Amino acid sequence: MNKIIFVSTKTQKHESAKARRRESAKARKHESTKGRKHEREKARRHEGMNGRRTLKISSRFRPFAPSPFRAFALSRLRPFALSPFRAFALSHLRPFAPSRLLPFALTLLLLSCDDFLSENPDNRADLYSPGNIASILVSAYPKHSHVWFTEVMSDNATDTGLDGGTESILLRQSYQWERVTDEEQDSPDRYWYSCYNAIAAANHALDAVENLEKTGEYAASELNPLKGEALLCRAYAHFMLVNLFAEHYDPPAAASTPGIPYITEPETKPYVDYDRLSVASVYELIEEDIKEGFPLVKDETYEAPKWHFNRQAAATFISRYYLYRGLPGDWDEVIRYADEAVESNPAGFLRDWLTTSGESFDAFGTNYSRSTNLANFLITSNVSSACRAWYHRYTMDLALLRKRAVYGDPHPTANSITNHFVFVNKAGGNTTYGCYSIFKYVEVFKREGINANYGTPYVMNTPLVAEEALFNQMEAEVMKENYGKVIELLNLYYSTRVINYDPVRHAVTDASIRKVYADNKTAPDIKPHFTLNDKQRIYLKCVVNIRASEFVTDGQRWFDIKRMHLPVVHPVVGGETMTLDADDPRRVIPLPQDAENIPFVQETPLIPQAENIERELIIDNEGNNSQFLLLRQGSTLSQLSRQVKPVGIAGARHSPMLST
Repeated sequence: MNKIIFVSTKTQKHESAKARRRESAKARKHESTKGRKHEREKARRHEGMNGRRTLKISSRFRPFAPSPFRAFALSRLRPFALSPFRAFALSHLRPFAPSRLLPFALTLLLLSCDDFLSENPDNRADLYSPGNIASILVSAYPKHSHVWFTEVMSDNATDTGLDGGTESILLRQSYQWERVTDEEQDSPDRYWYSCYNAIAAANHALDAVENLEKTGEYAASELNPLKGEALLCRAYAHFMLVNLFAEHYDPPAAASTPGIPYITEPETKPYVDYDRLSVASVYELIEEDIKEGFPLVKDETYEAPKWHFNRQAAATFISRYYLYRGLPGDWDEVIRYADEAVESNPAGFLRDWLTTSGESFDAFGTNYSRSTNLANFLITSNVSSACRAWYHRYTMDLALLRKRAVYGDPHPTANSITNHFVFVNKAGGNTTYGCYSIFKYVEVFKREGINANYGTPYVMNTPLVAEEALFNQMEAEVMKENYGKVIELLNLYYSTRVINYDPVRHAVTDASIRKVYADNKTAPDIKPHFTLNDKQRIYLKCVVNIRASEFVTDGQRWFDIKRMHLPVVHPVVGGETMTLDADDPRRVIPLPQDAENIPFVQETPLIPQAENIERELIIDNEGNNSQFLLLRQGSTLSQLSRQVKPVGIAGARHSPMLST
C-alpha cells in the first residue's frame, strides 16, 4: 500500500498535485485488482469445500462490505477520510476549493433565499382572481350533515329493540337527548366544526373580493355574484348553528338567550377571542348578510348552479329565515321569497313522485338528488352514513313507518288515502330486525384503495327544495288568514303525492281539515311563540303535520319540534319511556367541549318588562340551563372549526322487504 505524505495546500504546486492524483489512481486500481482476485479465490475455495456456489457481493455494495473487503472499502472511501487521509482528500477536492466556488455559491444562495421567501408560507390558495375566489367558495358549504342525529332526536325514530339492528353510541345518545360524546361524521360536534370551516372559507372569499375591488382590475359584474354567494353561505351556516345549539328564536327572550359566535372576519392571527352573542343578535346579523347578498346572486355565474346559492336556493333559505323568526311583519316576507323561489308557479317545480313511483330503490335514490330535478334548488355532497339508518336500532319500526310515511296519517283528504300515499312504494327495510326507512338517497362509498374495505361514505343531500318553499308559504298564508290559498296549495301538493289522484275523492276542504285537526287526538298541539286564533291553530297543525311526512329522513322535523314546542315521546325497549317536554332544556344541543366555555355577552333587552324576563332567565340558569353560565375567555376559531378525517366501513346496500 502506497504511503501518503501530508503536504500543506499552501505550498503545493499544481503539477505535483496532478502526479499524486495519478499515483493514487494507480494504487486504487492495484488494490481493487488484488481485492477482486482475493474474492474470486476465496469463493472458489468455499465452493469446493461446501459443494455449492456462493452468492457474490456486487461491486456497488463493496464500500459497505465486511472485513474481507476492508482494504477495497477503505480505498473507495478515502476521498471522505478523516485526518490520516487529509492530504489525499484535499488533493482530490482541490478543484472545488471554497476560494474558487465562493462567489458562485453565494449567488445561488441568494437566489434560493429569494425564491423561498417569495412563497406563501401556508398552503391556502392565493385569492388574486375571481376564478380563485370561486374555487374557495366550494368550501363555504358544510361538508357534514345534521340529518342523522336530528332525525333520531325527533319523533321520526323509535327503539326497534335489543335484538334489532346495529347499536350506535351516537344514535343512542341522540335518541335519549344526551350529550353526544362520539365525533364521527354524523355527530353534532362534527357538524359544528364543519359549519365554522364553511364560515371561514366564506370570510376569506369576502376579504379577497374586497381587496380585488380596491385594485379596480375587475368589474363589479364579476365580483358581486361571488360576494353574494359568500354572504349567503356565511348566513346559512350561522343560521343552522343557532337553531341547533341555542334555543329557538323567541322575541321576548331572544336578546337574553345565549346564541353562538358570529364570525365576520378572516382569522389572520394565531389567537383571537370570540364571544357568544345572543340569539337576537345572531338573527340580526344573518338578516344583514342575506339582505346584502341576495340582490348580488346571478345564476349565470355558475356552470352548475344547483351546487351553489342560486336565486331559487337563496330565496327558499330566506323564506325559512323569516318563518323561523316569526315576527308580525315576517309573514309577507315568507310569502314573497317562497313565491320567488318557485317563480310563482309551484306546480312547475314540485317533485313528480307519481311518475317515479315504480322505479327501483337505487334508481329512485339516485334520481332524487339529481341536479336535473327541478325540485332540487341546492345540492350538497356530505360525508355521512345516514343511508344506513335502516339497519340501526334507533330508526323507524313498521308501525311508525306506516303512520309517518306510508300512510302519512292523518291526512285531511275527503277520503282516506291509505295505501295510496306515494311513500308506500319507497319504504323498505329489514323484516328480521324490524328496521325501516324511506330510501330517498343512495350512498356513494369512496374506498381508500382498490381492495380496501374502508373509506369515506358520501350522500348527495338536498337541503333546499321546492317543497319547502311550498310549505313555508302555506304556513305564512295561515298566519295571514288566507285559508283559501292554503287549501289551494294543499290540493296542489296532494295531486303530486297520491297514487291515482282524484280531485274529487281526494279533495282537501275546510271541513276535512277541521274534522281531522280540530282536537289533539290525531296530532299534538302546537305552541309557537306567536299568538294563534282557533282556526289558525287548526290549519297550522295540519300544515306542520303534513310537512313531517314530506320531509321524513331529511332531518327537518327536529326544527319544527323546536319552533312549535312539540313534545317527543321515545319508547325504550326494556326501560322506561322517555319524554321531551315542550320546554325541556335538552332541546338545545350542547356546544362541543372545547368551545363550551366561550363567554356569552348579554345585551340589554330592548323589550317591555325586560327586568322580569331577565330575572326569570337568571332563576332558570341556576337550574336546568346552568350550561349557559360560561366562565373563561379565550376562544379561537380553531376551537370553532377543525378538520377531522372522516372514516367509514364499506356496508352492504339495503334489501327492501316491506309488506303493507
